[in-house]
Amino acid sequence: MAVDTLTPILYVLAGLIVMVVSNLVVRYRLRLQREILQRGVSTDGKVTAICGGATKRVYFEFSPAGSNKALQCCHIDRREPRTMTSLPTPGTSVQVCYLPENPRQAVILRLARV
Repeated sequence: MAVDTLTPILYVLAGLIVMVVSNLVVRYRLRLQREILQRGVSTDGKVTAICGGATKRVYFEFSPAGSNKALQCCHIDRREPRTMTSLPTPGTSVQVCYLPENPRQAVILRLARV
């Protein structure tokens, strides 16, 4: 086989690998989000920034129980684009849910998908 024949095949294989890995990452994050919602502790937080394209990243901070230092985290909003109008604006107070054993694993309750 010539290199010219292999190049399109390699592009297709690379594309398939990227799709599979991306799907696995999304599924892992959704599973983690469900775990946080089931076992997590709720507290108040504040949105600090929003950025991104079709998938918005909502940055927020909160202080876990027993800590006087605020943690900064990121919630990746994977909802449909037509529902993005309901994103909280920077400075907005939000309810945050986090895992007590690992507070960096946190989500914004109103944006979490079950």
